[in-house]
Amino acid sequence: VKMDHSFGMARVEILCKKCGQHLGHVFDDGPLCGDTHKEAGKRFCVLSYLCGYLVWLPIALLPWLTGRDFRLYALIALVFVSNALFGFAQPAGISWMTDLVPEYIRGRFSGRRNALAGIAGLVLTLIAGKFVELPPQLRSFALLFAFGTLCGVAAVVVLGMTPEPPMATAPALPLRRF
Repeated sequence: VKMDHSFGMARVEILCKKCGQHLGHVFDDGPLCGDTHKEAGKRFCVLSYLCGYLVWLPIALLPWLTGRDFRLYALIALVFVSNALFGFAQPAGISWMTDLVPEYIRGRFSGRRNALAGIAGLVLTLIAGKFVELPPQLRSFALLFAFGTLCGVAAVVVLGMTPEPPMATAPALPLRRF
């Protein structure tokens, strides 16, 4: 074990006792991206969700762009970017909610939350499908995404007001095991 300061980083390098061969590095598993702010996970989660919802605004503007093929490819690309941002936020959000909800009710809470979200998603999808069929279809599509953006931003504001519990510190890794 020795300290390695290569590439402008301070990290612990693990070497073989017998031959001195490099085996890897041990990194500090501290707060997100070296952020020492106590709400780094919450901030990452909220910003990722917010950016994911804001990507819906250009989707709402697609009906007014020329070129049917361009609109299709732009829709696919923007939905991909939005889902990628939601995907980044999801692990941080799950970790945050795991810290907030006591263990003895976590399963019941998650089950009820997922059931309600599923039912709401099904009902809203049926309503949105009927709404999009109204003439003119492209404007209905745009209004649907604009409304979704507003609801998403409102949800992010509410999520941002949710407190984050104190960050638990993990026990230090004993380097003697290597």
